[in-house]
Amino acid sequence: MPHFVTRMEVNLDNIADNFKSISRYVSPAAVIPVLKGNAYGHGAVAVARVLVEAGATHMAVAKLDEAKELVSAGVDTGKVDILIMTVTLPDEIKEAAELGISMFIPDLPRLQYVKSLARRSSRPVGFHIKVDTGMGRLGFMPDEAPQVAEELRDLGSARLIGIGSHLGASWVETGHSKNQWERFRHFVSVVDPSPEVLVHLAASGGTVRLPYTHMGAVRTGGLTYGLNRIPESPMELKPALAYKTTVGQIKTLPPGWQIGYGTEREVKSPMKTATVPAGALDGVAPWMAGRAHFLVNGVRCRLLTSSMDASIIDIGQAGDVKVGDEVVIIGTQGRFTITGRELIIEASNTGFGTHLGHISTRIPRIYYKNGEYAGMASWIAREGIAAM
Repeated sequence: MPHFVTRMEVNLDNIADNFKSISRYVSPAAVIPVLKGNAYGHGAVAVARVLVEAGATHMAVAKLDEAKELVSAGVDTGKVDILIMTVTLPDEIKEAAELGISMFIPDLPRLQYVKSLARRSSRPVGFHIKVDTGMGRLGFMPDEAPQVAEELRDLGSARLIGIGSHLGASWVETGHSKNQWERFRHFVSVVDPSPEVLVHLAASGGTVRLPYTHMGAVRTGGLTYGLNRIPESPMELKPALAYKTTVGQIKTLPPGWQIGYGTEREVKSPMKTATVPAGALDGVAPWMAGRAHFLVNGVRCRLLTSSMDASIIDIGQAGDVKVGDEVVIIGTQGRFTITGRELIIEASNTGFGTHLGHISTRIPRIYYKNGEYAGMASWIAREGIAAM
Protein backbone atom coordinates (compact mmCIF):
# COMPACT_ATOMS: atom_id res chain seq x y z
CA MET A 1 0.00 0.00 0.00
CA PRO A 2 1.39 3.44 -0.88
CA HIS A 3 2.26 5.81 1.96
CA PHE A 4 1.07 9.41 2.02
CA VAL A 5 1.91 12.16 4.50
CA THR A 6 -1.70 13.44 4.45
CA ARG A 7 -4.53 11.10 3.50
CA MET A 8 -8.19 10.26 3.93
CA GLU A 9 -8.82 6.61 4.78
CA VAL A 10 -12.23 5.33 3.66
CA ASN A 11 -13.81 2.17 5.06
CA LEU A 12 -16.05 0.95 2.24
CA ASP A 13 -17.52 -1.84 4.37
CA ASN A 14 -18.94 0.80 6.71
CA ILE A 15 -20.56 2.62 3.79
CA ALA A 16 -22.22 -0.62 2.66
CA ASP A 17 -23.33 -1.37 6.23
CA ASN A 18 -24.75 2.15 6.61
CA PHE A 19 -26.74 1.78 3.40
CA LYS A 20 -28.21 -1.51 4.62
CA SER A 21 -28.96 -0.08 8.08
CA ILE A 22 -30.77 2.94 6.59
CA SER A 23 -32.66 0.65 4.22
CA ARG A 24 -33.92 -1.49 7.10
CA TYR A 25 -34.97 1.56 9.08
CA VAL A 26 -36.97 3.26 6.30
CA SER A 27 -38.39 0.09 4.70
CA PRO A 28 -40.51 -0.19 2.62
CA ALA A 29 -39.21 3.17 1.37
CA ALA A 30 -36.24 3.03 -0.98
CA VAL A 31 -32.88 4.66 -0.24
CA ILE A 32 -31.27 7.03 -2.74
CA PRO A 33 -27.63 7.53 -1.64
CA VAL A 34 -26.30 10.98 -2.55
CA LEU A 35 -22.88 10.99 -4.21
CA LYS A 36 -22.56 14.67 -5.11
CA GLY A 37 -19.34 16.51 -4.31
CA ASN A 38 -17.20 13.41 -5.00
CA ALA A 39 -19.44 11.40 -2.66
CA TYR A 40 -19.05 13.99 0.11
CA GLY A 41 -15.30 13.85 -0.42
CA HIS A 42 -15.08 10.08 -0.03
CA GLY A 43 -14.60 9.37 -3.75
CA ALA A 44 -17.59 8.78 -6.00
CA VAL A 45 -16.30 5.88 -8.10
CA ALA A 46 -15.31 3.61 -5.20
CA VAL A 47 -18.43 4.51 -3.22
CA ALA A 48 -20.75 3.88 -6.18
CA ARG A 49 -19.25 0.47 -6.80
CA VAL A 50 -19.63 -0.67 -3.22
CA LEU A 51 -23.20 0.66 -3.04
CA VAL A 52 -24.18 -1.26 -6.18
CA GLU A 53 -22.73 -4.39 -4.54
CA ALA A 54 -24.82 -3.60 -1.44
CA GLY A 55 -28.01 -3.47 -3.51
CA ALA A 56 -28.50 0.22 -4.35
CA THR A 57 -30.75 0.77 -7.38
CA HIS A 58 -30.83 4.57 -7.14
CA MET A 59 -28.14 7.23 -6.72
CA ALA A 60 -28.19 11.03 -6.81
CA VAL A 61 -25.59 13.58 -7.87
CA ALA A 62 -25.65 17.33 -8.47
CA LYS A 63 -24.04 17.78 -11.89
CA LEU A 64 -24.07 16.07 -15.26
CA ASP A 65 -20.30 15.51 -15.12
CA GLU A 66 -20.71 13.73 -11.77
CA ALA A 67 -23.27 11.40 -13.34
CA LYS A 68 -21.05 10.82 -16.38
CA GLU A 69 -18.19 9.83 -14.09
CA LEU A 70 -20.34 7.08 -12.57
CA VAL A 71 -21.41 5.84 -16.00
CA SER A 72 -17.77 5.80 -17.16
CA ALA A 73 -16.91 3.78 -14.06
CA GLY A 74 -19.41 1.11 -15.07
CA VAL A 75 -22.59 1.98 -13.18
CA ASP A 76 -25.30 0.49 -15.41
CA THR A 77 -28.09 3.02 -15.93
CA GLY A 78 -30.31 0.16 -17.03
CA LYS A 79 -30.18 -1.15 -13.46
CA VAL A 80 -29.39 1.97 -11.40
CA ASP A 81 -31.23 5.27 -11.73
CA ILE A 82 -28.67 8.07 -11.51
CA LEU A 83 -30.54 11.30 -10.71
CA ILE A 84 -29.10 14.78 -11.36
CA MET A 85 -30.66 16.93 -8.64
CA THR A 86 -29.74 20.49 -9.66
CA VAL A 87 -30.28 22.62 -12.75
CA THR A 88 -29.96 20.90 -16.12
CA LEU A 89 -30.26 23.02 -19.25
CA PRO A 90 -31.69 21.59 -22.49
CA ASP A 91 -28.32 20.55 -23.96
CA GLU A 92 -27.48 18.77 -20.71
CA ILE A 93 -30.88 17.08 -20.59
CA LYS A 94 -30.28 15.73 -24.10
CA GLU A 95 -26.84 14.38 -23.21
CA ALA A 96 -28.09 12.88 -19.96
CA ALA A 97 -30.97 11.18 -21.76
CA GLU A 98 -28.60 9.65 -24.30
CA LEU A 99 -26.66 8.10 -21.40
CA GLY A 100 -29.77 6.90 -19.57
CA ILE A 101 -29.28 9.42 -16.75
CA SER A 102 -32.37 10.99 -15.17
CA MET A 103 -32.78 14.55 -13.97
CA PHE A 104 -35.07 16.78 -11.93
CA ILE A 105 -37.48 18.69 -14.18
CA PRO A 106 -38.50 21.97 -12.48
CA ASP A 107 -40.79 23.76 -14.93
CA LEU A 108 -43.25 23.30 -17.81
CA PRO A 109 -40.90 24.27 -20.68
CA ARG A 110 -38.39 21.61 -19.63
CA LEU A 111 -41.13 19.04 -19.07
CA GLN A 112 -42.38 19.71 -22.59
CA TYR A 113 -38.81 19.51 -23.89
CA VAL A 114 -38.34 16.09 -22.27
CA LYS A 115 -41.53 14.83 -23.92
CA SER A 116 -40.35 16.15 -27.29
CA LEU A 117 -36.91 14.64 -26.77
CA ALA A 118 -38.42 11.27 -25.88
CA ARG A 119 -40.34 11.19 -29.17
CA ARG A 120 -37.03 11.45 -31.05
CA SER A 121 -35.00 9.15 -28.79
CA SER A 122 -34.26 5.48 -29.35
CA ARG A 123 -34.47 4.82 -25.61
CA PRO A 124 -36.86 5.90 -22.83
CA VAL A 125 -36.07 9.28 -21.26
CA GLY A 126 -36.36 9.04 -17.47
CA PHE A 127 -36.98 12.05 -15.26
CA HIS A 128 -38.18 13.17 -11.82
CA ILE A 129 -40.51 16.12 -11.18
CA LYS A 130 -39.07 18.64 -8.70
CA VAL A 131 -41.44 20.64 -6.48
CA ASP A 132 -40.56 23.81 -4.57
CA THR A 133 -42.46 23.37 -1.30
CA GLY A 134 -40.83 26.19 0.62
CA MET A 135 -37.14 26.75 -0.16
CA GLY A 136 -37.52 29.13 -3.11
CA ARG A 137 -35.01 27.07 -5.02
CA LEU A 138 -35.55 24.65 -7.91
CA GLY A 139 -38.97 23.27 -8.78
CA PHE A 140 -42.60 23.73 -9.74
CA MET A 141 -44.67 25.85 -7.39
CA PRO A 142 -47.37 23.82 -5.60
CA ASP A 143 -50.22 25.54 -7.44
CA GLU A 144 -48.80 24.29 -10.77
CA ALA A 145 -49.83 20.72 -9.95
CA PRO A 146 -52.87 20.73 -12.31
CA GLN A 147 -50.72 21.79 -15.28
CA VAL A 148 -48.14 19.14 -14.42
CA ALA A 149 -50.84 16.50 -14.15
CA GLU A 150 -52.13 17.50 -17.60
CA GLU A 151 -48.65 17.26 -19.15
CA LEU A 152 -48.04 13.86 -17.56
CA ARG A 153 -51.16 12.33 -19.09
CA ASP A 154 -49.39 11.82 -22.41
CA LEU A 155 -45.72 11.06 -21.89
CA GLY A 156 -45.10 8.87 -24.89
CA SER A 157 -41.73 7.18 -24.35
CA ALA A 158 -40.73 9.58 -21.57
CA ARG A 159 -40.77 7.90 -18.16
CA LEU A 160 -41.67 9.53 -14.85
CA ILE A 161 -39.40 7.87 -12.28
CA GLY A 162 -40.10 10.07 -9.26
CA ILE A 163 -41.51 13.23 -7.74
CA GLY A 164 -39.32 14.98 -5.18
CA SER A 165 -38.93 18.04 -3.01
CA HIS A 166 -36.52 19.12 -0.28
CA LEU A 167 -36.98 20.18 3.33
CA GLY A 168 -35.32 23.41 4.39
CA ALA A 169 -34.79 22.65 8.10
CA SER A 170 -35.40 18.94 8.65
CA TRP A 171 -32.79 18.54 11.40
CA VAL A 172 -34.95 20.56 13.81
CA GLU A 173 -38.61 20.31 14.78
CA THR A 174 -40.38 23.25 13.13
CA GLY A 175 -43.77 23.97 11.63
CA HIS A 176 -42.00 24.75 8.35
CA SER A 177 -41.21 21.07 7.68
CA LYS A 178 -44.81 20.09 8.35
CA ASN A 179 -46.02 22.82 5.98
CA GLN A 180 -43.65 21.61 3.28
CA TRP A 181 -44.81 18.04 3.76
CA GLU A 182 -48.45 19.07 3.44
CA ARG A 183 -47.77 21.08 0.27
CA PHE A 184 -45.86 18.18 -1.21
CA ARG A 185 -48.56 15.65 -0.37
CA HIS A 186 -51.17 17.87 -1.97
CA PHE A 187 -49.08 18.29 -5.13
CA VAL A 188 -48.61 14.52 -5.38
CA SER A 189 -52.32 13.86 -4.80
CA VAL A 190 -53.24 16.20 -7.68
CA VAL A 191 -50.69 14.65 -10.03
CA ASP A 192 -51.82 11.18 -8.89
CA PRO A 193 -48.81 9.19 -10.13
CA SER A 194 -48.84 5.43 -10.63
CA PRO A 195 -47.66 3.33 -7.64
CA GLU A 196 -44.22 2.62 -9.13
CA VAL A 197 -43.30 6.34 -9.19
CA LEU A 198 -40.96 7.15 -6.30
CA VAL A 199 -42.22 9.99 -4.08
CA HIS A 200 -39.28 11.44 -2.13
CA LEU A 201 -39.01 14.38 0.24
CA ALA A 202 -36.66 13.52 3.13
CA ALA A 203 -32.88 13.90 3.01
CA SER A 204 -30.68 12.81 5.93
CA GLY A 205 -32.26 15.12 8.51
CA GLY A 206 -35.79 14.09 7.66
CA THR A 207 -34.79 10.44 7.59
CA VAL A 208 -33.66 10.67 11.22
CA ARG A 209 -35.93 13.32 12.70
CA LEU A 210 -39.18 13.12 10.71
CA PRO A 211 -40.23 9.53 9.94
CA TYR A 212 -43.56 10.70 8.50
CA THR A 213 -41.60 12.24 5.58
CA HIS A 214 -40.06 8.94 4.45
CA MET A 215 -42.82 8.33 1.86
CA GLY A 216 -41.60 6.29 -1.13
CA ALA A 217 -37.89 7.02 -0.81
CA VAL A 218 -35.32 9.00 1.15
CA ARG A 219 -32.18 10.69 -0.17
CA THR A 220 -29.28 10.19 2.23
CA GLY A 221 -26.04 12.08 1.92
CA GLY A 222 -24.32 12.35 5.30
CA LEU A 223 -26.00 9.25 6.75
CA THR A 224 -24.54 7.09 3.97
CA TYR A 225 -21.07 8.00 5.23
CA GLY A 226 -21.91 7.66 8.92
CA LEU A 227 -22.23 11.44 9.35
CA ASN A 228 -25.23 12.62 11.34
CA ARG A 229 -25.73 16.22 12.44
CA ILE A 230 -28.44 15.03 14.85
CA PRO A 231 -26.61 13.52 17.87
CA GLU A 232 -29.09 10.71 18.44
CA SER A 233 -29.83 8.15 15.72
CA PRO A 234 -32.52 5.46 15.47
CA MET A 235 -30.25 3.33 13.28
CA GLU A 236 -26.71 1.99 13.60
CA LEU A 237 -24.28 4.11 11.61
CA LYS A 238 -20.53 3.66 11.29
CA PRO A 239 -18.12 6.45 10.37
CA ALA A 240 -16.54 5.70 7.01
CA LEU A 241 -13.79 8.31 7.09
CA ALA A 242 -10.55 8.80 8.98
CA TYR A 243 -8.55 11.88 8.03
CA LYS A 244 -4.87 11.95 9.01
CA THR A 245 -1.76 13.99 8.47
CA THR A 246 1.75 14.21 9.96
CA VAL A 247 3.79 16.51 12.16
CA GLY A 248 6.02 18.49 9.79
CA GLN A 249 7.92 20.81 12.15
CA ILE A 250 8.05 21.48 15.89
CA LYS A 251 9.11 24.74 17.48
CA THR A 252 8.65 26.84 20.60
CA LEU A 253 7.38 30.33 19.83
CA PRO A 254 8.46 33.17 22.17
CA PRO A 255 6.16 35.77 23.75
CA GLY A 256 5.23 38.51 21.29
CA TRP A 257 5.51 36.21 18.25
CA GLN A 258 2.69 36.32 15.69
CA ILE A 259 0.98 33.15 14.40
CA GLY A 260 -0.27 32.89 10.84
CA TYR A 261 -1.54 35.66 8.58
CA GLY A 262 -2.45 38.99 10.14
CA THR A 263 -1.36 40.38 13.48
CA GLU A 264 -4.24 39.41 15.75
CA ARG A 265 -2.72 36.16 17.07
CA GLU A 266 0.15 37.07 19.37
CA VAL A 267 1.83 34.54 21.63
CA LYS A 268 1.53 35.63 25.27
CA SER A 269 3.86 33.03 26.79
CA PRO A 270 6.21 30.41 25.29
CA MET A 271 4.15 28.02 23.17
CA LYS A 272 5.17 24.67 21.71
CA THR A 273 3.60 24.25 18.27
CA ALA A 274 3.55 21.83 15.37
CA THR A 275 3.08 22.72 11.73
CA VAL A 276 1.18 20.09 9.73
CA PRO A 277 0.73 19.83 5.92
CA ALA A 278 -3.06 20.24 5.77
CA GLY A 279 -4.62 23.63 5.23
CA ALA A 280 -7.64 25.46 3.87
CA LEU A 281 -7.62 23.61 0.54
CA ASP A 282 -7.66 20.42 2.59
CA GLY A 283 -10.67 21.22 4.75
CA VAL A 284 -8.94 23.08 7.60
CA ALA A 285 -10.44 26.54 7.21
CA PRO A 286 -9.04 29.64 8.97
CA TRP A 287 -12.35 30.29 10.78
CA MET A 288 -11.97 26.95 12.57
CA ALA A 289 -9.01 28.34 14.57
CA GLY A 290 -9.64 28.14 18.31
CA ARG A 291 -12.66 25.88 17.74
CA ALA A 292 -11.20 22.76 16.14
CA HIS A 293 -8.85 20.22 17.69
CA PHE A 294 -6.56 17.57 16.22
CA LEU A 295 -5.22 14.51 18.01
CA VAL A 296 -1.50 14.07 18.63
CA ASN A 297 -0.20 11.34 20.96
CA GLY A 298 -3.84 10.73 21.87
CA VAL A 299 -4.21 14.32 23.17
CA ARG A 300 -6.59 16.98 21.86
CA CYS A 301 -4.48 19.82 20.43
CA ARG A 302 -6.08 23.15 19.59
CA LEU A 303 -5.92 24.50 16.05
CA LEU A 304 -4.23 27.91 16.18
CA THR A 305 -4.44 28.98 12.54
CA SER A 306 -4.37 27.68 8.99
CA SER A 307 -3.21 28.90 5.59
CA MET A 308 -3.91 27.40 2.19
CA ASP A 309 -1.59 24.43 2.61
CA ALA A 310 -0.64 24.11 6.28
CA SER A 311 -1.96 24.50 9.81
CA ILE A 312 -0.42 25.23 13.19
CA ILE A 313 -1.55 23.44 16.35
CA ASP A 314 -0.71 23.85 20.02
CA ILE A 315 1.08 20.66 21.20
CA GLY A 316 2.08 21.96 24.63
CA GLN A 317 0.12 19.20 26.42
CA ALA A 318 0.89 16.37 23.98
CA GLY A 319 4.13 15.18 25.56
CA ASP A 320 7.05 13.98 23.47
CA VAL A 321 6.01 14.82 19.92
CA LYS A 322 8.40 14.14 17.03
CA VAL A 323 8.49 15.12 13.38
CA GLY A 324 6.69 12.36 11.46
CA ASP A 325 4.19 11.56 14.22
CA GLU A 326 0.61 10.93 13.15
CA VAL A 327 -1.97 13.72 13.50
CA VAL A 328 -5.66 12.83 13.39
CA ILE A 329 -8.06 15.43 11.96
CA ILE A 330 -11.08 13.10 11.93
CA GLY A 331 -10.93 9.74 13.66
CA THR A 332 -9.65 8.03 16.78
CA GLN A 333 -6.28 8.10 18.47
CA GLY A 334 -5.84 6.70 21.96
CA ARG A 335 -8.97 7.29 24.03
CA PHE A 336 -10.20 10.32 22.09
CA THR A 337 -12.17 10.63 18.86
CA ILE A 338 -12.68 13.68 16.66
CA THR A 339 -15.98 13.04 14.90
CA GLY A 340 -17.06 14.53 11.61
CA ARG A 341 -19.85 16.27 13.49
CA GLU A 342 -17.39 17.95 15.90
CA LEU A 343 -15.03 19.12 13.16
CA ILE A 344 -17.59 20.14 10.55
CA ILE A 345 -20.90 21.04 12.20
CA GLU A 346 -19.49 22.44 15.45
CA ALA A 347 -16.05 23.83 14.56
CA SER A 348 -16.65 24.83 10.95
CA ASN A 349 -20.39 25.59 11.14
CA THR A 350 -20.94 24.13 7.67
CA GLY A 351 -22.66 21.04 6.28
CA PHE A 352 -20.98 17.69 5.75
CA GLY A 353 -21.23 17.79 1.98
CA THR A 354 -20.21 21.44 1.74
CA HIS A 355 -17.12 20.85 3.86
CA LEU A 356 -15.90 17.43 2.72
CA GLY A 357 -16.82 18.05 -0.91
CA HIS A 358 -14.41 21.00 -0.96
CA ILE A 359 -11.38 19.00 0.13
CA SER A 360 -8.95 18.95 -2.76
CA THR A 361 -8.29 15.66 -4.54
CA ARG A 362 -4.61 16.34 -3.97
CA ILE A 363 -5.37 14.57 -0.69
CA PRO A 364 -5.35 10.85 -1.60
CA ARG A 365 -8.35 8.73 -0.66
CA ILE A 366 -7.14 5.32 0.55
CA TYR A 367 -9.77 2.56 0.41
CA TYR A 368 -10.24 -0.47 2.62
CA LYS A 369 -12.66 -3.30 1.89
CA ASN A 370 -13.04 -6.56 3.78
CA GLY A 371 -10.39 -5.24 6.15
CA GLU A 372 -7.76 -4.93 3.41
CA TYR A 373 -6.31 -2.23 1.18
CA ALA A 374 -8.56 -1.98 -1.90
CA GLY A 375 -7.18 0.96 -3.87
CA MET A 376 -6.60 4.69 -3.88
CA ALA A 377 -7.54 7.84 -5.75
CA SER A 378 -5.89 11.23 -6.02
CA TRP A 379 -5.63 13.87 -8.70
CA ILE A 380 -2.63 12.11 -10.26
CA ALA A 381 -3.51 8.42 -9.96
CA ARG A 382 -6.22 5.85 -9.34
CA GLU A 383 -5.88 2.16 -8.64
CA GLY A 384 -7.92 -0.76 -7.40
CA ILE A 385 -11.58 -0.10 -6.66
CA ALA A 386 -11.21 3.59 -7.51
CA ALA A 387 -9.73 3.04 -10.99
CA MET A 388 -11.93 4.08 -13.91
